[in-house]
Amino acid sequence: MIVDNRAGASGAIAARIVAQSAPDGYTLLSGATSILAINPAMMAKPGYESSLWYGLLLPAAASNTDVAKLNKAVNDALRAPDLVERFAALGAEPVGSSAEAFSKTISEEISKWGRVIKSAGIRGE
Repeated sequence: MIVDNRAGASGAIAARIVAQSAPDGYTLLSGATSILAINPAMMAKPGYESSLWYGLLLPAAASNTDVAKLNKAVNDALRAPDLVERFAALGAEPVGSSAEAFSKTISEEISKWGRVIKSAGIRGE
C-alpha cells in the first residue's frame, strides 16, 4: 500500500486530485465531513459540529462495477467483529451503506454546511 498524503486547503487539494484521477482501482480518498461536505459548500473548488463521519471515494470516472466492489468490501469489513471492537474502543460506530445512500448524505451535508457558511458570511480564499 502506498499512501500519498496531499495536504493543503483543508483536504480540498487531495479531493480534487482523486476526483480527477484515472479510475485505476487503487486510488482512494479517505475523507471526513470537512473534506466531503464543508469544503465543497465553502470553496469554489473542492473543509463544526459534534458529529463526524468519514467515507471512501473513488475517482469520478470509476465504473459502477468498481464502486459496487469497493462498497461490498468496505461494508463486509465494517461488520467484522474485530473491527467493530476496535472502533468501539475509540468511541466510534462503523456504519456502512450503499453508494447511493452515501452520495445522498454528502449532498445533504453540502447543503446544510452551505447554509451555515452563507449565514455566517464565511468565504473561502
